[in-house]
Amino acid sequence: MNTIHNKIEGDVRITETTQLNGMIVGETRVAAGAKLFLGGMVVGNVLLELDSAVELRGMVTGSVINDGGDLEIYGMVNGDVLRRAGKTNIHPNAVIQAGSLK
Repeated sequence: MNTIHNKIEGDVRITETTQLNGMIVGETRVAAGAKLFLGGMVVGNVLLELDSAVELRGMVTGSVINDGGDLEIYGMVNGDVLRRAGKTNIHPNAVIQAGSLK
């Protein structure tokens, strides 16, 4: 498993199982077959590709867009949560600022 503790500026594509404890400033795309454990912060959007997975316990300042992955939200999303395909589960204590599941 890859672990990110620092701050990364720029768009990132996650291609393997990754634990984010730091910060990504840019769009974060999770590729097919990859899983992101998001305990830190993404300043931008998070996009799930087909057959990817995200467990969001931290914070996303943009929107989260599910294009066919497995999304679990326990933390905070300041934008929208868009489910175009895949499975999206928003837990009761999660906070979605801009709106509900679309």
